[in-house]
Amino acid sequence: DNEFLLVYRDARGLNLPDIYAQLVRSDGRLLSNAIPICDYYDSQDDPQVAYLAAADRYLVIWSDGRNTTETPDIYGQLVRRDGTLDGGNFPIAVAPGGHFRPRLAAAEDAFLVVWGYAVGESSRIQGQRVSGAGALLGACFDISDGMAWAGQPDVAYRPAANRYLVV
Repeated sequence: DNEFLLVYRDARGLNLPDIYAQLVRSDGRLLSNAIPICDYYDSQDDPQVAYLAAADRYLVIWSDGRNTTETPDIYGQLVRRDGTLDGGNFPIAVAPGGHFRPRLAAAEDAFLVVWGYAVGESSRIQGQRVSGAGALLGACFDISDGMAWAGQPDVAYRPAANRYLVV
């Protein structure tokens, strides 16, 4: 239908950065006002978005500093195709330690969210599957072994092979 959802961070006024979205046509015309995705106190950063056709929903993810006693966590928000929010923000990764640079891809029936995770001197890539309804599918899992620094993940999905690639 030639419509896209763009996500970005924006520090409006004197506030710390928040996450916003914008519906855009393929010709560049804006279809709505900016949509506030997350405006909790403290900083939100590094938003990403993917669309899951089976659920007719976008998933927006970001690194979130709302738990000021800890390092950033990963949060998500489902968005309907018309730009309205579906439920509220939900945690994807909130264990002790730093969660950073989240990325995601949509498969046929779920999203895969990946991020860098650091505790002390160790870092690794972790992942979590998320349903089109925003439910976490199974437990968070390690993708790398933590033997070397790992903190800049990316993920892609190949439908013909029904597989994700995480680098």
